Formats: sequence, structure tokens, C-alpha cells
Amino acid sequence: MTSNNPEYYHRLPQKIKTSLFPLCMDDSLFRVIYRPAADVETRSCISPIEAWCEALSVMKRLGSSIKPEVEILQLCREYSAKYMFIADDASKTVIRRTESMAAFTVCEVLTLVAYMLAAMPSESRLVRNKQLRHELGKKLNAHTLFAKMRNAISNEERIEEAKGNHIRATDYRCVTLGIDFGSEKPKIDVGDIVRIALETNDVGTISSILDILRRFNENGGYNYKEEIKLLRDKIDEINGVNIAPRKTSVNFAMPGAAQYSDCTINGQSALVPEMNRIEQS
Repeated sequence: MTSNNPEYYHRLPQKIKTSLFPLCMDDSLFRVIYRPAADVETRSCISPIEAWCEALSVMKRLGSSIKPEVEILQLCREYSAKYMFIADDASKTVIRRTESMAAFTVCEVLTLVAYMLAAMPSESRLVRNKQLRHELGKKLNAHTLFAKMRNAISNEERIEEAKGNHIRATDYRCVTLGIDFGSEKPKIDVGDIVRIALETNDVGTISSILDILRRFNENGGYNYKEEIKLLRDKIDEINGVNIAPRKTSVNFAMPGAAQYSDCTINGQSALVPEMNRIEQS
């Protein structure tokens, strides 16, 4: 079983996770979900950073879809298949998993998606899409992990609020994993990250790095055209076609939180991340 199959989930190299960790920690929501995600890492087979990146990828697809309530069903199919095989390119190993194991990881990622949706402005078309919320709620309530993570995340939020640390209203389209575009130099070694991303031979990983560099260029005045071309060429090589990276139109988080109390399944709230105290930046 080869580890470079693009249909598997490829774990991020440790060097990339180490570089991304302080950037992710700049996000107030990530700080709240980190411990609950870390507690289930042994069973999910992905780290909190990897789960966060996967959830952001889901949000991008939902945001760019003309029918997000259908897109979420397709995403669940794709991710359920992908998480059946967890590849570690560093050790050249592949973990083959059962359907229930893959479903566990899907639920973790969808739980983070639910909290990202809860942090979006109430007028967002995704938040107003009741069918999307209904479909997502059905997927989450079908797995016991959701209730466990919801309780753990709520507890973390209460702890942070007691310290005066509230969830900040953030537009996730622009934060690019917390990179400070005002800095004279980027906080990461771009060349090393591009090289490591290319070595993974994984479209998801390469696309994530590609999106970060594109936002560097757009918002920070940097020039990473050569690196972007290398990443695009690699994606084309893997897919065998010329595919441009998707750009999301999702407004990730602005003042105000989404409410899901009107979406019920079997008499219970289908999706109830209670993030009602988002601070304006």
C-alpha cells in the first residue's frame, strides 16, 4: 500500500505543524477548541491543527457552492472515504481504518465547522440556509462525539471568559492562519514550507499552502509568484488537469453569532454551539 496516494488523508509534516501552531494560536476560536480536539487525537488520527485546516477547507467549499446544503452531503462522502486511510509521508506508512473510525474523524471536523458557522454574521447566506443547518445537524447528532466535544468546548469557552478572553469576531477569509501582513518579514520559512508541501504529494496540503501564499501577495505586498507556480504545477501534475484553486466567498466571523435553536431533530437542538459573546475587533 503506497503512502503517496492522493485519495488518502496525508498528515501534515511535523515541521509544518510546528510552524503553523503559533499562527493558529493567534485565533481565539482555535484556542478554545484546541484541548477538546487534542483529547480525541488518538482516535481521530489527526491533530488539532490538522482538524482546523480540514474544517477551513470545508468552509471554503461551502462558501463557494451554489447549493451548500448538497455540498455538505458530498463532502461527508468524500471525507469518509479519505479518512479510511491516514498516510504519514515521513514514515512512509499508511493506517487503514474502519468506517466507524473514519466517521469519528468526520464528526470532529464537522464539529469545528459548526463552531465556525456559529461565529459568522447572522445575515450570512450560509447561516440563513436552514437546510444546510438541518443536514449538518443530522450528521453531528448521529455521532456521540458531537455532544462530548460540544460540552468540552463550552467548558473551555467558560474558562477563557473567566479570564476575560472572549471569542473575537474575525473574518477568516483574511486571517490566513493568523499571519501578520504588517510584519516586515513573514514569520515562516516560505521556501521550506513549499518544499515540504510539494514532497507530501497531497493536493489538500499543497492547496492550503498555495492559498496562504496567494493571500500574502494580495494583502501583504509580497511576491511569491515562483513558489505559487511550483505549487500550481504540482497540483496539475497530480490531478492531470489544470485546476485553479477555489476562492471562498465565506464571511467567516463578524460581530454576532448564529443561533440554531429552531433547527431540531427528534426534539433536540440539531446544532447548538453557544458562542453568543463574540467580541468586536
